[in-house]
Amino acid sequence: MKYLTKLAIFLFLFNNSALAQLNVSVDGTNAIQVFEVAEKKVNLGQGSFLNSSSVLSSDINSLTGNAAVLKMNSVGLHSNNPDPLLTSQVSTEAGDESLRIYAGLNGSFIVRENIANFLFFDANGDIKQSISNSSQSTEGESISELAKDPASKTVVLYNPKIVRDGVEGSRARIVNSNSTTEDFYYSSDRAIRDVKVTNNGQYIGLITYGNGDDRLSLFDRFGNKLNMISFDQSIMDFEFSSNGKFVTIRSNGRIGVYDTVSGERKGSTSLRTRLHFATFVPEESTIIAITAERTGNTLSDIEFHAINTELRSIERNELNARLGINDMVPVNLQRKSAYNYRFTGFNNPVDMSVRF
Repeated sequence: MKYLTKLAIFLFLFNNSALAQLNVSVDGTNAIQVFEVAEKKVNLGQGSFLNSSSVLSSDINSLTGNAAVLKMNSVGLHSNNPDPLLTSQVSTEAGDESLRIYAGLNGSFIVRENIANFLFFDANGDIKQSISNSSQSTEGESISELAKDPASKTVVLYNPKIVRDGVEGSRARIVNSNSTTEDFYYSSDRAIRDVKVTNNGQYIGLITYGNGDDRLSLFDRFGNKLNMISFDQSIMDFEFSSNGKFVTIRSNGRIGVYDTVSGERKGSTSLRTRLHFATFVPEESTIIAITAERTGNTLSDIEFHAINTELRSIERNELNARLGINDMVPVNLQRKSAYNYRFTGFNNPVDMSVRF
């Protein structure tokens, strides 16, 4: 009887492990450089400029968003409709590679022009404010960048690199509701690699590097510093969870998940192949990651991973297809239901389901 009991337990565990699986599929037939945002297809291989903003509505299974497309001195703003909500004329210089467009959910948008100047347009397409983000350094600075939440509740302007006395420093500023700016981060010897704002606009994260180490500094929307997280590898990217309560840091091969406010580590893992994307889904206590090889704007040898931090279980599956990617279109994970997700930001959406 004892041996039969052991055999029954073994068979139970074997059958349960056999149930665990990860399925992934591509939903669409767009060419590698054709992307669909707010139901408008844009060929980014033809010199278009695109930036998208999206946020989950009160119905967690639906997605609303705006896309602003800048072509030939005009902006077309789209919202879940192929026809633009409005078209506004913008004066630009031919060949200006610093030109960029940022869309807002209420129909407003922001245009970066002339390396450090930002034009803020209202929902009618009229200029509301012009803000210069130049540091005035006589030794030079990199192109100014902008980060914000989809609704433009929190807008951050930052200088990734400011050269003074031959050393690279950086600066980040919050744009207040009255269009004034306020510095909340400055360093004379650390450069900024990236800045992101949570979807609800409550938190700001900055990756900085210098003196041989990488750090993620976290702030609230008013610029008050919450904590700083050091990583023992180069931080290539980070993602806030949908509710903003957790932040996922990744290098090329390692992932760490931390509490945004306390900085406490929630979980971590390492993968053998090159990481392209990683985020944490708190509802299922699961890290979702993508590894792939990137050549230009194409991903190949793609593998999807799901790591449950509570069950200490991992599932993975290969995608037998290539995906188009573009640095102007961020990759996002949407949670459709428990253990069912959709990736946007590739040339075609990708659906994924997992069972542990």
